[in-house]
Amino acid sequence: VTGVQTCALPICNGADHDTLRAGLLALRIKLRCVQTPLGESPSEKAMERILSALPQLENELRAENCLAGMKTRLEGGRWVFKAPLGYTNGRDDSNNKTLVLDQKRAPLIKDAFDLYSTGLYTKEQVRRRMTIEGLRTLMGKPLGAEAFGRMLRNPRYAGIVGVEHWNITAQGKFTPIVTTALFERVQEVLAGRRQTVTPHKRNQIGRASCRERV
Repeated sequence: VTGVQTCALPICNGADHDTLRAGLLALRIKLRCVQTPLGESPSEKAMERILSALPQLENELRAENCLAGMKTRLEGGRWVFKAPLGYTNGRDDSNNKTLVLDQKRAPLIKDAFDLYSTGLYTKEQVRRRMTIEGLRTLMGKPLGAEAFGRMLRNPRYAGIVGVEHWNITAQGKFTPIVTTALFERVQEVLAGRRQTVTPHKRNQIGRASCRERV
């Protein structure tokens, strides 16, 4: 081989290199290099160990830089992950990555927030209504109850980006599907802080209205 790094290219870290080296020695095979002195002396083995750790260091530094870049873009209002339902991943006029409204699904998601915010319908009733209206996943399937609940809690629809465990929250630089006020009303209904009309009460109201018309 021409170097320890070339030999260790498929290896993830120094520990893996040590395991490979021990396996080769068990087969009476010794590592030798024309560019770097490799051998069995303490200094030669120490040098080999240092060189074998360099690919791991490079990978970790690359990952660290990538993570720092993602955090910086999030703090600047850029969503750097897969677009949530109702959006597509695209680019703005400055060629920066951004979220673009899905013209087919975004209006239906807006309707779902509007209906649920009234407190007149349960999540399941709204979900079924939106399914009838044509709301589907990217795979063409209706949203399940759990996915629908997550959608109503997703602040991305109000134009807010962030990652909780990174302690990052910012106003997104893309068009929101719902207003912040509408999103907050929905959160209040979900948390039980906003008055709602149960199906039983709704039936009572309906019967009372019928009697008044009679």
